[in-house]
Amino acid sequence: VKETAPRLYEGRKLFAQLGCANCHTIESVNKQLDVKKVGPSLVHVKDKLSPEMMASWIWSPRAFRPTTRMPHFFMLENNSSPVDILRTRTETAAITYYLQHAPPDIPQPDERNRNYFGHTLS
Repeated sequence: VKETAPRLYEGRKLFAQLGCANCHTIESVNKQLDVKKVGPSLVHVKDKLSPEMMASWIWSPRAFRPTTRMPHFFMLENNSSPVDILRTRTETAAITYYLQHAPPDIPQPDERNRNYFGHTLS
């Protein structure tokens, strides 16, 4: 994926590195772990929010909801230089792109015939 979809790869990497996955579910595999996350599921977020709204929320979550538990990562004292702002705007765009283009839910095996991706499992 790194070579064929670099923006998707970078967004997914940042989603993991920044700890987003600790609070939010994004893939169907996580849904099956039966672990309650603090943040809402993001599995269908691309159907609910525009890319602009997602980017705004990621950039400054407390600007929309001051009581949110989502931490504010960008525009802090330690990353507010012009170079840092460019980098963090790029990171916000990458995370937004990942959320908009993450693969759909991974199909689960059909329990009756154990058919998975068109192949019968033994």
